[in-house]
Amino acid sequence: MSKRLLCLAAGTLLFVASASLTFGQQPTTTTSAPTQTTAVQNADGSWTVIEYPVGKEVLVDLTPTSTIPGAAGHAKILRTANGTTINLDLTGLTGDAANYNLYAVDPAGNVALLGPVTANNGAATFTTTTPLNRFMLFLSPEADLRAYSPTTNVVLRSAIPNGFAVVPVASYGERDGAAVGERVAATSTSGATPAFNAPLLGIPGFRRGTDTEMKINLAARAPTSS
Repeated sequence: MSKRLLCLAAGTLLFVASASLTFGQQPTTTTSAPTQTTAVQNADGSWTVIEYPVGKEVLVDLTPTSTIPGAAGHAKILRTANGTTINLDLTGLTGDAANYNLYAVDPAGNVALLGPVTANNGAATFTTTTPLNRFMLFLSPEADLRAYSPTTNVVLRSAIPNGFAVVPVASYGERDGAAVGERVAATSTSGATPAFNAPLLGIPGFRRGTDTEMKINLAARAPTSS
């Protein structure tokens, strides 16, 4: 090979190496999609179980069904180490019925009677405690309900408070995962857009008794605290 050809080959290699180095030095940027900051309730509002935090009073709106469209109310719920206190304030309970019952539904769909609620001129207040920490509330004229479904005779049902995510219906089938119910978005009450968004793995929904393979993309990195 002539000296001229050797010089030409060496120059080509130098050019390629320089281009690769320049490309490798180009800065890269990663962006994170903003998380949702408004709670989204499932369309029919039939499943609204949430987990209540310890030591923080949560105001829960009670939304009416077609049974008494003008009914309204809210519950102040405070969970402590000794149980959960529920303070109920209701209005608009018009109609012939004056006696109602307050129920709680846990993540497995079990129904617990919390106590009778008596309306006077369409209004009622009620205070009770429960050992539950994850539940939804509903008010019904039925006195002995043992199960809950979207067709249950319900006057008022608890809504999803802003900043909370629904706890899906639990399933205990041998071949089923735990989460089989409706979902709403996990939210933030501050309204701020975080710099990093880490999705949940949904481990309770994995099929039981078998190996589960997960593929994780580590392209983005969580911010470190200063």
